[in-house]
Amino acid sequence: RMVALVPIFAVFAAVLGDLTDSAEGCEFLKAREILGGLEIPYVPLLGNHDVWPYTEYENSGAPIGVETFLNVFWRRLESLRSSEVVKNWEMDTREVKGTPLVNYAFDVEGTHFIALDCVNRERRLEEDEGVSEIGVFYDETREWLERHLDRWETGQVILLSHHPLSGELSRLPQVPEDLLNNIRLMAYVSFTPEDYRRIADSLRGRRRVLADFAGHVHCLSESQLGTVIWDFNRLFLEAVEGMEVVVTEAVASGSNQAVGKGMIRL
Repeated sequence: RMVALVPIFAVFAAVLGDLTDSAEGCEFLKAREILGGLEIPYVPLLGNHDVWPYTEYENSGAPIGVETFLNVFWRRLESLRSSEVVKNWEMDTREVKGTPLVNYAFDVEGTHFIALDCVNRERRLEEDEGVSEIGVFYDETREWLERHLDRWETGQVILLSHHPLSGELSRLPQVPEDLLNNIRLMAYVSFTPEDYRRIADSLRGRRRVLADFAGHVHCLSESQLGTVIWDFNRLFLEAVEGMEVVVTEAVASGSNQAVGKGMIRL
């Protein structure tokens, strides 16, 4: 049998949030420097690690990382308006919780992409640093999603989000039984059950929506029950209204890492 090998060339990259570990300005600048080496256009999404700046010694007290994210990547985002690859670039101009919403929509080679900002703006806990890891399906983001789905009448649609738009595991890694409930808990820390229902309602009957590509999940999770290393080739989330949910490892590593992954912090 003869097999034809067809090369696949990437035409653009979507970086699905958590570009930084703790939303410090120097981390955003280093992320931009690294991504600037790409020879294709890239679309940066906001992640929960990118919202609330803190260091070992102090907490910002407010989710000012969103403004820093936009200031650092503004020239990149504006350049997509004249890209030869990314067409019909559009950004949301509204705010949520006193911060800009980071919703996008654009077309690439006949596919419509809708990037959704579901990142929390509230602090995790009073004694903890950073923002809550639970996503929020804001009314404004829901309107952005439904409006763009209504306008796109032909061709396929792919969603981009930091938090996976699914709350149930369809396949589990092979792990000890005593870790099973812990893994299930970690698997759906993306949204509340109510928000999952609202997401499903917005996607019901939208057969052109093929998939949601998301990040948020990290490669290693530690708890009182032990350490779990996620295998992304064996971890599958259930489809939502026929839409496949594909999870990639979050860029930021922070403290949940078995070995150093090169996170740069000044």
